[in-house]
Amino acid sequence: MATQMPQCPGDSHLAQILCDADLDYLGRPADFWPVSQTLFEELTARGLVADEAAWLELQVHFLGTHHYWTRTAIARREAAKQERLEEVKERLESLGNSTM
Repeated sequence: MATQMPQCPGDSHLAQILCDADLDYLGRPADFWPVSQTLFEELTARGLVADEAAWLELQVHFLGTHHYWTRTAIARREAAKQERLEEVKERLESLGNSTM
C-alpha cells in the first residue's frame, strides 16, 4: 500500500525502502528514458495522455514533486533525478509547448 500513488510510507523504514525501490529508475540515467518511453506508450494507448508534450509536462510535474524517502536513495539517486528533470524540460521546450 505504501507504493500506491501518491506514495505515503509514513514512518516505516521498510515502507520507505519499498517506495524508493519502486521509483528508483527516476535516478538511474541508463534506465530513466527507456522506462519513461514504455510508460508513455502505455498511457497513450489507454488514451490517458494525448501526445508527447502532455507526457513531458506530466513528467516535469512528477519529477519536480517526487522525493526519495531514505538517506541512501537521496544520496545515490537525487542528483541524477534532477538531471533527468532538466532533460525533460529541455525536450519540452524543444517541442515549443512549454508552459513553464
